[in-house]
Amino acid sequence: MLEAVKFFRGILAKVSGNTFKEMHPYTQTGCTDDSQKDYLRTHIYSHHVTSSCAIGADSDKMAVLDSKFRVRGVNNLRVVDGSAFPQVPGAFPVMPTFMISEKAAEEILAAAK
Repeated sequence: MLEAVKFFRGILAKVSGNTFKEMHPYTQTGCTDDSQKDYLRTHIYSHHVTSSCAIGADSDKMAVLDSKFRVRGVNNLRVVDGSAFPQVPGAFPVMPTFMISEKAAEEILAAAK
């Protein structure tokens, strides 16, 4: 990842009119490769996008879904995929996604009865 970051920093530095400003503590002079590697290791999970449509309590203003995977404020719409996680569940969200799918299937079948 550090090689990729350095590669794209180099490209962005050469682009005229570039308004991109990197907002990380490791853009300062004197930053070592090891400190950047540590930062990347703790802040980059994977290429699997999740958590864009979080499930949560009614009191949570950021929770889009209720506990039955229903989209708040929309009738007859549920979201059952990795976007339902309130936080990234780890590097590979496949198994956690299977687990919430099982839970959602139970909720959907119970509602259909």
